[in-house]
Amino acid sequence: PVWVWQAARKTVYLITDKRAILIQGGSSITIRSYLPEQLKDVYRKEKANGSGDVIIAVRQWKDSDGDQRSEEIGFVGVRNSQEVEKILKQLAQSTA
Repeated sequence: PVWVWQAARKTVYLITDKRAILIQGGSSITIRSYLPEQLKDVYRKEKANGSGDVIIAVRQWKDSDGDQRSEEIGFVGVRNSQEVEKILKQLAQSTA
């Protein structure tokens, strides 16, 4: 959808030696920071061309009807998802 494409244009992903950071812009800015110990369950969803999503966390909640909902949070639509996953897993191991 168009709104997903527009949101992606306002999103920045950063990986430092201390954390992974997701910054989402728009009418307000959301900054999510993940320390190495929060990266233990990282996984990727890869397309045939190597691009894909690297999921850091899954947020779960119940909606107003009591139905279970979930949202995958991570680096969405990155070019080399396998390499990004590898770097995040190395960061996760830095606390081991």
